[in-house]
Amino acid sequence: MAFLVSGSISNPIRRLNWLMRKVEKGNFNVVAQQDSLDEVGHLSRTFNRMTGEIKELIEQIKLEEKKKRSAELNALQNQINPHFIYNTLSVIKWMAQAQMADNITEAIDDMIKVLSFSTRSTQEFVSIKEEMEFIRNYVELLQLRYYSVFDCKIDVAPDVMHYRTLKFMVQPFVENAVFHAFVSHDRPYKLYICVGKTDGDDVQFIIRDNGIGIRQEQLHQLLQQEWSDKETMNSIGIGNVSRRLKLHYGEKYGVTMESTVGEGTSVCIRIPAMEQDPVSIQPRKEGLI
Repeated sequence: MAFLVSGSISNPIRRLNWLMRKVEKGNFNVVAQQDSLDEVGHLSRTFNRMTGEIKELIEQIKLEEKKKRSAELNALQNQINPHFIYNTLSVIKWMAQAQMADNITEAIDDMIKVLSFSTRSTQEFVSIKEEMEFIRNYVELLQLRYYSVFDCKIDVAPDVMHYRTLKFMVQPFVENAVFHAFVSHDRPYKLYICVGKTDGDDVQFIIRDNGIGIRQEQLHQLLQQEWSDKETMNSIGIGNVSRRLKLHYGEKYGVTMESTVGEGTSVCIRIPAMEQDPVSIQPRKEGLI
């Protein structure tokens, strides 16, 4: 009787120990018997749950690694194409200078600066000075493309230049104004961009246009939009910017939009006044602001 009783206890433990050795060697497809209601049965059920969770984690890690490799490949491809265009434009710029075509030289110079800003760094934060230099070059390209259908004024307070901001934060709103608000030819269109400090310790960006305006339901859709529906320079959606702001700065900060149909749209982007990390500041040879 003692032998039978001890065997009924030790045999399941030995089987469980044997299964654990298999798991130790990398075999996670083993399943322990869990028909008993005693401590060994409970231990078997815990063992099965553990091996199941490990299998799921391994599959998840494999999937994440596959996505990571795919993202790295896409990032590499996206770096090759802009750099090739950048170098080609530099050659065209030199040829335009040789031919005394100053307007072509200026347009190519703006395009080179836009591409340089887009490709020179993978960091998410840049100084407000760098962001607004990029916006000025981008606006000049848009004015060239649309035959100066709109005038633009950019006003940046000197005391906010050194603060840091998210990269590509303003561009989607400028793009939205030019592509969607300036559609008719019944008025001289104007775009106004202002950057300065608030009464508190924050920085705000104001992007205002006198375009056709946006209906209230469309405003909500824009703020939910993850990506741009057009194949534009970077296809970053307005909703994407709003979520990035809240992710990095908190719910207190973000984007507010007001619009009146037929009169125009005003966008306010609010961020905290944060000093630029000295390590991440890259010296520039020239600036437009």
